[in-house]
Amino acid sequence: MRKILLILIIGLAFFGCNDKDDYPEQPEYRETTITLNFGSNAYTIKVSGTLLASEWNGIPSKVESMLETTYPANPTTMDDLDVQDAMDAVFARTSTNVIVEKTEAYPHYKIIGDGITLHLRYSALNSISTVIIGEAVKRMQINGTHSD
Repeated sequence: MRKILLILIIGLAFFGCNDKDDYPEQPEYRETTITLNFGSNAYTIKVSGTLLASEWNGIPSKVESMLETTYPANPTTMDDLDVQDAMDAVFARTSTNVIVEKTEAYPHYKIIGDGITLHLRYSALNSISTVIIGEAVKRMQINGTHSD
């Protein structure tokens, strides 16, 4: 009888300990490289962020699409040419990085003056316009600092 009781207690302890649900997933640093195709030019850049796995899903392709859509393939205005030149210049630089972050510090993006780092606000990824991204990249080209 004692053996059966001991086996029952061990079995309940084993199956009753499910620590997995006791600790929710924590954000982790994640990074990948993407290739941007701007006309006949291709640039490989890093996309990174400290996010949950479910938040990270789709982020690299969303950033890639956003940047490729911003690039004016057939410029018709001086501003289009400026954006095209800036995007070619910035993304050709070694170590260009887009950091996606959960923050309230800025509405859409932040640049820090190093000419290679673009911070994007996670909650604004679906609403950042190509005009805003174009302006950010033009400022990156001259190593400017700004947030919008």
